[in-house]
Amino acid sequence: MFCGRILPGGCMDPIHDRNGRVCAWLLSGIIYSLRGEAHAFVLEDRVVSYTGRHLGMMKDGYFRDLHGKSIAWVFGAAGGPITPLPGLLPELPEHGESPTLPVIRVAPIAPTPSDVVSTRLGILYRRRLAT
Repeated sequence: MFCGRILPGGCMDPIHDRNGRVCAWLLSGIIYSLRGEAHAFVLEDRVVSYTGRHLGMMKDGYFRDLHGKSIAWVFGAAGGPITPLPGLLPELPEHGESPTLPVIRVAPIAPTPSDVVSTRLGILYRRRLAT
């Protein structure tokens, strides 16, 4: 298992997009932007915004959209599309406290994971995940 940086809260892992570029960071189930802002969190296998909206899922190291298509991955991802060679790691951001977890809405039925890579930018590129 790769660790981008060991911090008191655990290991900050790079999240790679479909081209192998780092698009976000994962630390203790919290997804941080490249600037260190907490954008969403992983609860069980669901990716949820801080407003309680379900954005997708994370399973076996792959982040997937609401249709089950792969949009990003972490090292060790298995059981999905072939991952590209990872790009260079950007400088690790400083991160603040994560927001309080919201009341979670009823989860949609999880789609069957697909070997298809999504052509959409995906949940990890959205600057604001409030809607």
